Amino acid sequence: MCVTWQPRSLTALDAVHECARRIYRLVSRFCRRLAARMSGKPNPKVFLCRDSRGSAAAPASFEKCCLTVLGCSQDKMDIGYVYEDGRLEIYPSGQGIKLAHPGRCPCRFLTSSDIANIPDRERSQGVKVAVAVLLQSSDGRVLLTRRPEHMRTFPNVWVPPGGHVESGETLYQAALRELSEETGLRFSENDLNISTLGLWESVFPPILSMEPCRPVRHHIVVYLLAQTKEDHSTLNGRLRLHQEEVDAATWLDEETATQAAASDDFGQSLKVPQRYFSAIVVENSRMVEKNLPLSNLMACLPRTAADGREQNKERLSTGTKFALRQWLKFLYPPPPGNLQRGDSFETVFHMLTKTGHQPMKAPFWGK
Repeated sequence: MCVTWQPRSLTALDAVHECARRIYRLVSRFCRRLAARMSGKPNPKVFLCRDSRGSAAAPASFEKCCLTVLGCSQDKMDIGYVYEDGRLEIYPSGQGIKLAHPGRCPCRFLTSSDIANIPDRERSQGVKVAVAVLLQSSDGRVLLTRRPEHMRTFPNVWVPPGGHVESGETLYQAALRELSEETGLRFSENDLNISTLGLWESVFPPILSMEPCRPVRHHIVVYLLAQTKEDHSTLNGRLRLHQEEVDAATWLDEETATQAAASDDFGQSLKVPQRYFSAIVVENSRMVEKNLPLSNLMACLPRTAADGREQNKERLSTGTKFALRQWLKFLYPPPPGNLQRGDSFETVFHMLTKTGHQPMKAPFWGK
């Protein structure tokens, strides 16, 4: 199915507005960076600490896995964090916020020779701060966007709107700026209910077998949930995709998000359903509505860098799967009564009805 998305098809006047918007964005970004450089403020960086008091705070090293440095040998841990004056301080804590990374985080498996091959200009960057915002409509859908194939990092990958945090910005300000720049959806902080979903350690390339066979980007991404009072159809009418950074957008419902988030990055452990999802796709400077196969979101990571098509295959990013799982947990918190996975039906039914609660599904509760 492919139909023209009439409300957003570009006229000559729209094309002029789009061109002016691009110029404005480039000039604004240049001015922000120039002002930050003249003010002497450093670019936002990640610092790892022993506790909430900032004890033994040290800049995170570009070539080192942050979870490993914090003493975690698993793929996720409970942390707390503070962002102030360009410093994202992360420390072990029982606050309930998760810091996670992919099961095969490249920086955890670097050898001494791998590290020696990383240019000094990249190692000196440290670990940068990024933000991504999962915008939830009033009818329970979340917005994802697809990065164009020409992007240098994570091409053809579906992600929430987001990007670098710039000097002088708060996390919320950066999230709303990126949301506006990439999708044209403008909000103030008072328009939204914003909360933290979790933090994700992102390294590109995501596996060391992909060119250039060493890390070139290392970020901690703060995933935020922003709840709006508008439904997704109304928001769709306001979309203005920035074609240089976004070439498609979709509003995932709960069922589709559950299936996509449960898919495996390293093999087809789940049967991919023969289903489609609706998306707005930019084609020849026009926005058209298409039905795309769900298999696009459930594709595995590229296995090799030998085939460029394999390296740029369309998929859902691993960090986005983490964010969607956190969102689904937010929708369905664990029921009361200290229930555990594996409890008998009788136990579950007794505990729920005893406390006056109705059974509710929770696809990622306990994971």
